Amino acid sequence: MSDERVRKEYGWKNITKKRREQIREYLRGEVETYDQYLTGDVYGFEYQEVLVYPDGREEVVEEDSCWGFYGSDPATNGIADHLPVKLSECEVKKPW
Repeated sequence: MSDERVRKEYGWKNITKKRREQIREYLRGEVETYDQYLTGDVYGFEYQEVLVYPDGREEVVEEDSCWGFYGSDPATNGIADHLPVKLSECEVKKPW
């Protein structure tokens, strides 16, 4: 990214070494996210409860779901923050 483009995008007249590094980190993050999108490294979850009736029948009920989490680790990609229980209490199933 040229200095001229940085000035236009961010409104900075003076581009310091610190600001240049901030821009590099921002762009690295953009490239990483775009790569995850292109390679299908995007996930979601379905939170299900199993209801067991007195006669022994079982019914699976979807309680919640959300999609669009980048990166495969549910502990760091934000999925764990959206679950109604701790991640350690969940059964994690891969879609493949």
